[in-house]
Amino acid sequence: MHLIAWCDESADINLSTHKPNPMNKIETLNLKCILTDEEMLAISKEMSEHINKKKQAEDNLSSFSAQLKAEVKGHDAIINKTATLINAGSEYRNIKCEVIIDSAHDTVSWIRSDTGEICQQERPIPQRYLQTQLEIDPL
Repeated sequence: MHLIAWCDESADINLSTHKPNPMNKIETLNLKCILTDEEMLAISKEMSEHINKKKQAEDNLSSFSAQLKAEVKGHDAIINKTATLINAGSEYRNIKCEVIIDSAHDTVSWIRSDTGEICQQERPIPQRYLQTQLEIDPL
């Protein structure tokens, strides 16, 4: 597995042997995801369908001008969106991440649930992750 370049590689998290700990907090982060060949194909097909539908709508524009102008705009919006995805080859998605607090190294790390990679790491541990009150389980 590859670490994101800006992550501190000195953190002692071995991703090849890491097993999620149910005691760790889970957060959802909006992270870049490389589109698979299947996703690229599906998006390409969607874009192609809308190009064809746009052409049909433009051909009928003279008789249904006002109605079809709105339809053409809708297809344009989808074409632009799908073309942007195809050109970028990735998009941002909300991904659940395991939060690992390593007080020995004063770091907090986030591990993606979809790829198992460390996607973010902070040093020192942010204040929001430090215990502010004693957590006691009721009997």
